[in-house]
Amino acid sequence: MPELRKRECDDETGLSAAAVDPARKRGRADLKVEAGMASPFPGTFHQSKSHMEIRIKRVGSNILTGNVSGRVNTYRVREDGREFLLTRTLHTLDSNIGIAGKRGILYVESDDNKVHHQATAPGGACGLNTEDEVIEGLSPLALRAVLMVDQCDEQGEITITREE
Repeated sequence: MPELRKRECDDETGLSAAAVDPARKRGRADLKVEAGMASPFPGTFHQSKSHMEIRIKRVGSNILTGNVSGRVNTYRVREDGREFLLTRTLHTLDSNIGIAGKRGILYVESDDNKVHHQATAPGGACGLNTEDEVIEGLSPLALRAVLMVDQCDEQGEITITREE
């Protein structure tokens, strides 16, 4: 069962020296996910495939101004041949992660260990309509890795691989 170990970020790459591959000199760092490592986020990630690869790269960043200050970083996530554009919003009132161009948030459901997209809208009779869908092809590990990359302010492409 692969998990990431939380490590202190170094100044140059935002990653620990043990996690950075010599490829960082070319603007790319490879993280190896190994069984038995502690996770930086609650919960676990179960992967039954013998090989997986997740690539994450920041492709944009905007500063929020006005009533609420903060930033929105956009990440390209490639996993199992699928590509997602995810946004990480961080401001003084809240923080969240979502899909670029869609309202709502992403979260990992503990019952099925899958990434879900949830959006709410006002409904009839003073109610609230909630839409919740599973995001196929996006793993909980990828979502957690985006949060870690954002926290460490990594500028290069990160690759997470697992082979058995």
